[in-house]
Amino acid sequence: MKNLSFECGSVDFRIWDKNVQDFGQCFFHLGIQLPCYALLAIVSSYYIGKRRLVFSQPSDWNNCQTFIIYFRSLLVSLLTITSLIQMLIHFVLKSHLISVTEIAISTSKTGAWFLHLIFVLRLKRGNSFNTRGPKLILMTWFSSAVVSAFSFRTRYYFFVNRHYHNNYNQQQLHDYLNYGDEAETTQLFNYPADDYLWLCTSAIEIILQFFYLLTLIPGSSHLEQHQYRHRSRVNDVVYSAYEGHENNSYTGFDEDDEEEIPLGTAKERSGIISRLFFIWVTKLMKKGSCGFLKAAENLFDLPLDLSTRHVALNFQRWTVTRTLLKSLHVSFGFEFYSVGLLKLISDAMGFCGPIFLSYLVKFIEDGSESQEIWVGYGYVGGLCAAAIIGALANTHFNMKMAEINLKIRAALITTIYRKTVHIRKTTLDKFSSGEILNFFSTDTDRIVNFCPSFHAFWSLPAQVGVTLYLLYREIDLSFLAGLIFAIVLIPVNRVIAKKIGQLSTEMMKYKDQRVKMMSEILYGARTLKLHSWETYFFERVNDIRCKEMKCLKGRKYLDALCVYFWATTPIMISVLSFGTYVMLGNQLTASKVFTSIALFNILINPLNSLPWVLNGLVEAWVSIKRINKFLQEEETEPYAVFDELPTMMKESTAILAEQASFNWGAGELSISDLNLKVSKGQFIGIIGGVGSGKSSVLLSILGELNKSSGSISVPNPNEGIGLVLQEAWVQRGTIRSNICFAPNTNLTRYKSVVESCCLKEDLSSFKYRDDTIVGENGTCLSGGQKIRLTLARAVYQDFNTYFLDDVFAAVDYKVAKQLYRKCIMGILKNKTRLLCTHHTQFLKDADWIIVLNEGNIIDEGTPSQILPRYGDNSIENSISDSESDLDERRGDSFTKRRLDITRTPSEMDETVMIKSGHSFEFTHNGQVPVEDQDGCDLNEETQREGTIQFHVFTSYYKAIGPCLFWSIIISIIIMQASRNFSDIWLAYWVSQQKDNNGTELPTTTTTPFPTFETPLNSYLNARSSENFLQDSNEDQQQYYSSFIIELIPFNTDHMDPTIKYYFGIFILIGLFNSVFTLARAFLFAIGGIVFNYKIYI
Repeated sequence: MKNLSFECGSVDFRIWDKNVQDFGQCFFHLGIQLPCYALLAIVSSYYIGKRRLVFSQPSDWNNCQTFIIYFRSLLVSLLTITSLIQMLIHFVLKSHLISVTEIAISTSKTGAWFLHLIFVLRLKRGNSFNTRGPKLILMTWFSSAVVSAFSFRTRYYFFVNRHYHNNYNQQQLHDYLNYGDEAETTQLFNYPADDYLWLCTSAIEIILQFFYLLTLIPGSSHLEQHQYRHRSRVNDVVYSAYEGHENNSYTGFDEDDEEEIPLGTAKERSGIISRLFFIWVTKLMKKGSCGFLKAAENLFDLPLDLSTRHVALNFQRWTVTRTLLKSLHVSFGFEFYSVGLLKLISDAMGFCGPIFLSYLVKFIEDGSESQEIWVGYGYVGGLCAAAIIGALANTHFNMKMAEINLKIRAALITTIYRKTVHIRKTTLDKFSSGEILNFFSTDTDRIVNFCPSFHAFWSLPAQVGVTLYLLYREIDLSFLAGLIFAIVLIPVNRVIAKKIGQLSTEMMKYKDQRVKMMSEILYGARTLKLHSWETYFFERVNDIRCKEMKCLKGRKYLDALCVYFWATTPIMISVLSFGTYVMLGNQLTASKVFTSIALFNILINPLNSLPWVLNGLVEAWVSIKRINKFLQEEETEPYAVFDELPTMMKESTAILAEQASFNWGAGELSISDLNLKVSKGQFIGIIGGVGSGKSSVLLSILGELNKSSGSISVPNPNEGIGLVLQEAWVQRGTIRSNICFAPNTNLTRYKSVVESCCLKEDLSSFKYRDDTIVGENGTCLSGGQKIRLTLARAVYQDFNTYFLDDVFAAVDYKVAKQLYRKCIMGILKNKTRLLCTHHTQFLKDADWIIVLNEGNIIDEGTPSQILPRYGDNSIENSISDSESDLDERRGDSFTKRRLDITRTPSEMDETVMIKSGHSFEFTHNGQVPVEDQDGCDLNEETQREGTIQFHVFTSYYKAIGPCLFWSIIISIIIMQASRNFSDIWLAYWVSQQKDNNGTELPTTTTTPFPTFETPLNSYLNARSSENFLQDSNEDQQQYYSSFIIELIPFNTDHMDPTIKYYFGIFILIGLFNSVFTLARAFLFAIGGIVFNYKIYI
């Protein structure tokens, strides 16, 4: 016990020892090492004894994961042995006093690694779903790794300075290691064996910790999915227990694993820290890593304040009496303007970086003798804090802007859609369909993009002003040379961008022509083959393609020019600014160089972005005026056109029109003096020539035309009217979804509707029955099928009144007869029906017939009175046209072929042709019948999952060609290398300039850091000392400097030869970088053009 000491380093328990520039030993032992290893031991013990609800089975682990567990166990075993060796060093090799602190540290460290070894071995028993273990274990291990790194750092500095630099004197070592006296310290110098062992064991510990880190790889996706589902189920069990349900111990069978696990509402129950650092997104990322993010439904639910309904209702309160801009200002103004504070903080922190960098470099240049070392660490801490705060502020600014943009988009689209629905067709016709679509897309996008552009409008000039002021402080007015160069490039880039836009517009015009022609060729491929028109159409497509490629060439070359200016701007600004500074007789320093480079990098983005921001503001203002003009159109209340029916007529009358006149617009009278009374349940026929006003009568009754005089009454307009127009409207989706328009289907009515609308036989011919995808606007259906689908949709809704506009026009006579018998006189027998048609033979059972001519009723009466006077020749026309619709009776084989386009040949061979007599089996709840469940619906678009196959890359390589491909790669490497070398040369120039001015760089400092020269510095120092800097031959010196400055295009006679040399090399590097940047840009453009010639994208 005589060698035992109760002291532990510095008596005053100092945190930082300035003499050795390291932590105080007592503080490091008791304040860092001991708590970290104690925490590792406690947490490991906790998880050793903890019993989990569900354990993974050994069969769930693959060979790789088993190897990881055993390998990590080996690593922890070696760490335990290393700790034992370090403990023995204290007792065996050290002759000085051993402190109680050292014994406590060694014991706790050995015990912590031993307990952690037991925990790692228990991982294989199913203590966790992956090989990494719980997060708390990872945090405690990471703290131990940091302690190991600091311990190795201390031992390494002591070893190097003692055995190589001899910077420590015996008194420092005595204070540093707390040895007993100077004699013992001298004895330590004579017996360094424990130093080597300490250093080796610390190095081994670091290596083992590094390999431990490599074992923390993600587990297999199978186990990750089990872990994700298990945690969600456990959370559900805990939540249900809180809700008062029974405490069931089971967690479900494996068959339930495929159930979708919702994420809930975004940011729900998230604390301040979670929202500050976006920890709440972890659940989404975890779900994505397990492969469960395949649709929008798998994402978070939007919070209430971001929901479309909430935003739209709040916005509509202000749009009644205000313009669009004022409504946006009142609804979102406070939130929009206040988020600018985050932008201000982000910009301010962006400037703090160069300022702290300048102070830090000056601190290093001046040496640490004049200032405390904590000042330097303060600058480093300020630099890191500015970067972190700036990143958080910028990220939250972008997040809030995304939320505001989402709200504005939801408000605009909902308002435009509502306006489109609530105005009359006559008013809507003032705007083209393309214009209205642009309101929803382009104009809305421009207004949404106005939000970041507005904040950039005040932020960018502020950034430019502050940056110019800081540059002026660093290099005086020399920064104007680089600034003028950047400003000159702004109109140049603008002109190039405008020309690119023109070429893009022209290219898209040719591309639209090519796509249109290719579509026509594909649809008429059989006709093209039969007539041997392949060569003719190939030449036509190739001619359009050549025009398209001509525009593409010009666009790519201009893109290359833009890339060249963008890539060379930083280095050219540096060359011009620093060159001007040196030419004016000033001396560059490290702080000026690196601070100015950082400021130039800040300046480039505002200068390039400001023109686009102004353009975005102008475009947004134009779009606001366009949409505001549309929103200012007068709305019509849904039922304002209808007058009140007399009380005595409400029970028996369905429609009553008295002297009603309607028009499409001012002075365009369409229907005049309409007198019509329709009783409930009546069947009214409307006939007349083409353009006589049959459809206009139906639209007039619906209120879509302007009523100029008279009255029109409907008893209960809010109940709705079933409308079937001549132009069928079909959504992209399944046949069932187009008919029902609702997830909950009345199966009995659905079957009767399909039967009455003559769709049963058509559905039998489709492999997926009514789950067949019909494509955009029903492109996979024939005209007759689309009109019957539209009719079925209206019939399924079960209205009391139906308006049918020539539903027989697209079907043959036999199908028309069935529609008439099963639908109009069948399922709709007791409904009020107004039928406009040219097929007067289907009006024999009508209660009343109206004859129209030029919007006027010229005759009306019963069928027996009207039909003999208005003969019908459409029967023969219908029969002659029945050949084109015969496929509908035979399963519509042509449509079936179009539905099979997306299938592979093997899948088409497996398709079983169903005869027309085959009975149709309805799907239930959207599921395919059992006998057809051999695959998914191949009509639905699918996406390829997984990594990109290697053959995709090889196809690009072959298309470009090996010579051009490697030329592009080499030019990119040389361009980036020359860009980096310019910064290296500046740093070298500054360091050599400081040496030449007589300020000798210290080889050592008071910090125990060894000074090592890099190979580049050694080479440059050798070359410069041999050839220029210390050359005694004045003629040779003059030769080198004159050789370099001959390339400089301005007078440098007054410059020092040394500065000429470095300055000339700096300019040559800039020119070299410019040449290879230009080569890279145009080679890349040529590669894209060559690739485009060979592969159409």
